[in-house]
Amino acid sequence: MTSPGRFPFPCRLDRAVIIAADAALVAARPLPEMRFSDAELIALLERYSHVRARVLRY
Repeated sequence: MTSPGRFPFPCRLDRAVIIAADAALVAARPLPEMRFSDAELIALLERYSHVRARVLRY
């Protein structure tokens, strides 16, 4: 478990969430109703990548 000041959730739960999110990303397909610009998608993926790395580091 990480210190509450650094990351507020137990690592085991965080890892399960990350695994589920990874699976969802792999299964995801661009849908016609999704109207995100390339810049918005890149920003979302960068944020996800940053959080994912932070969780898996602990």
